[in-house]
Amino acid sequence: MKKSLNKRIFVLSAITLFLLAILYSLFDSGDQSVYVKDLLIERQEKNRALMISEESPLNPEDKRSFKGLPYFEPTLEWIFSAELKLLPDGGDTLEMTLNDGEKEQMIRVGELTFTKEGKKYTVSCFRNPYAEDDKLFIPFRDASSGIESYGGGRYLDAINKGDAVILDFNRAYNPFCAYNDNFVCVIPPEENRIPLKILAGERKPSNQ
Repeated sequence: MKKSLNKRIFVLSAITLFLLAILYSLFDSGDQSVYVKDLLIERQEKNRALMISEESPLNPEDKRSFKGLPYFEPTLEWIFSAELKLLPDGGDTLEMTLNDGEKEQMIRVGELTFTKEGKKYTVSCFRNPYAEDDKLFIPFRDASSGIESYGGGRYLDAINKGDAVILDFNRAYNPFCAYNDNFVCVIPPEENRIPLKILAGERKPSNQ
């Protein structure tokens, strides 16, 4: 049975946001050893949640063989302070395609621009119209999609801190449908195809 859309898209992202407040302070301090230690703890907690949560995409058979989610090694190289350009009037509405062919409305809040090796990249950021928090949702595909990372694209969450937003691709995560076809997930829009191989965050699932 397919889950409630609000839950099936955002339950895993709630886990991902667990240490975002700490991330900002660590990014400012540049202490990679502390950052990596806390990120690894966060990943362990996420694995544990997938084993016990009723919203987990893992079925009983998967749980018996589950050894943890596959990740790239964390590094500060994939953390960026991105410039946020907000759209007027609170943004506009975009109908995003789901992997079952249906559509879901999301609010396009604005654009985030970050720089990697002197080149600028821009992605749109979105908000769930039913959410009460200020989380920014960034579904994306990159040059690693379908090779090193999940072919359907990955998600990233961030918090709006004014003109600048921290993008931590070490926390890029796969949608639930990467692990269970019974889950419905947003397909990243064409405007969020990043021409860059982002070797950070969750890797391609072993079942792909």
